[in-house]
Amino acid sequence: MLISVIIPTYNSESDLPRLLQSIQALQNPKKGLELIFVDNASTDRTASSIEQFIKKYRKLYYTIVLLKNTDNVGAVKALNRAINACSPDTEFIWKLDSDVELMKDSLQLLLNEFHKYQSLGAVVSNIVDPHQQETPVYSLFAVGLQKWTKTVDAYTFTSLPMGRHEKVIGLNGASILFPASVIRCVLGFDESFFLYYDDTDICYRIRKLGYGLACAKDSKVIHWTKNKEGLSAFRTIYYMSRSQMYFVRKHNPLLQRIIFYFIQVVTSPWRIFRICKHHNITKGPDILHTYILWWKACSDFVHSYNGVMR
Repeated sequence: MLISVIIPTYNSESDLPRLLQSIQALQNPKKGLELIFVDNASTDRTASSIEQFIKKYRKLYYTIVLLKNTDNVGAVKALNRAINACSPDTEFIWKLDSDVELMKDSLQLLLNEFHKYQSLGAVVSNIVDPHQQETPVYSLFAVGLQKWTKTVDAYTFTSLPMGRHEKVIGLNGASILFPASVIRCVLGFDESFFLYYDDTDICYRIRKLGYGLACAKDSKVIHWTKNKEGLSAFRTIYYMSRSQMYFVRKHNPLLQRIIFYFIQVVTSPWRIFRICKHHNITKGPDILHTYILWWKACSDFVHSYNGVMR
């Protein structure tokens, strides 16, 4: 069985040693693993670190590939380039973030879920932070009006309300395993997402085809995501807001979209205040910058589609 591991990178030099060492430690046969890295024009030593890994270990694996983009085209386009480079014999595609650390049985426990349950379209690892605390792995339509307007909430494995697993629409993309046939059926990731919501979107499309989504609770993966502050926080706010609006535009009829956008505008002061608190943005100029970024995300979203909300 051949498994393709696809990993987009961008200025990931500090994270790569953990990931590469943990890939090396996987208990799965290395000849059954195809590693495909796609670097988005990193300005640090990300590409050279991968090249050193390839030089040292290439003979152990089915193949190791490094594809280089000349510009930072975003994680989603990088993922699709990796998918297109997968071997025709690939049975599963394992999408990993560059800042994760695997356990030796992380992959095998993901595969076990497909042996236990039929018609699964994707399985996510139980993502934990460096302190072994669970982080969100499920996306679920919120209740009431939020549900109607396709607003999603995030849940950890243990916090998901019992009996609601069948309502899960998305999985955390930090470590998620897909059957290759399913990925090809949905034509990969939607490149209109630059960052964020791309994992929710592809899982939502997989779910609509009748496949199930699951979490392998014993497949632990540590996500060393940095606490997003400063420029990183502003970047997150912009792309998260824009991607959420696109997700709603893509999957909702016109009336629901109108209601969603109206609610976003009316509640924006409170919502942006909560965003600032979450990202530890406390200075007046930075709070103002956050508001400007949110409105810029709205404006750029509209202009990206010529102002037409079909």
